[in-house]
Amino acid sequence: MSKLIYPKNASFLALTLLSLLTFTSFNTLAQYDEIHIASEPWEDATNKDGTGLYWEIFQRVFESEGIKVKPNLMTYQRSMGLVQESKVDASVAAYKNEVEQALYPRWHFDADIISALYRTDSLSNFQREASLKNKHVAWIDGYKIDQHIDKNFNLHKLMERKHALKLLDEGKIDFFVDAEADLNTALNKGYVDKQNFTIDTLKELNLYLVFSDNERGHFFRELYDRRMGEMIHSGELKALFEKWDWNIYPFG
Repeated sequence: MSKLIYPKNASFLALTLLSLLTFTSFNTLAQYDEIHIASEPWEDATNKDGTGLYWEIFQRVFESEGIKVKPNLMTYQRSMGLVQESKVDASVAAYKNEVEQALYPRWHFDADIISALYRTDSLSNFQREASLKNKHVAWIDGYKIDQHIDKNFNLHKLMERKHALKLLDEGKIDFFVDAEADLNTALNKGYVDKQNFTIDTLKELNLYLVFSDNERGHFFRELYDRRMGEMIHSGELKALFEKWDWNIYPFG
């Protein structure tokens, strides 16, 4: 039987290869030690001080894997533009198929109750989308709610909720459409007399964290889907919704 002959430097080569693989692994992990997430500031969800339900969800997802969450607060429209340009890693919070040139995960993390705000004295019987027909309807610029409801009305895109409430109060628009929670928050700021207004539900839409369509985005999306699945099935996610006394839990 012939004897296998190993080169004298076999151990050195093996150690060198192991070192290279280890270095590559650490170097790869170092590239993903932070995730930059852009969002509009929403009360109790994405607060400016880094607290809120959404920030805590994302912290549980990523920081459990050694990845620091870096919040970036800005307008909704700008946040979605930056994720499309790969200038941030992810943005909060898009409806399904709303944002092109971005990666959608499998799991949503919340749901919007999309509602219409109107002067109580302008309507006696709200019939959801049918009531919007041929009316002047406004929502925040960048939102693409018309992809999810019949657009048979005159649309006005506005930059601020304060402006929307003023126009509504003055009768210059008929409805302001937004997430129910945001409508309540705006009404409670005293821009108008909230006693004169009614909020009615249009529909419920899932909310997604969308990722940049690049190598980092693919990495973060895969991790996000794995961790969200774990948190949903373990009850960890539901406990966060209960902690923040959220109005809905969108996972049954």
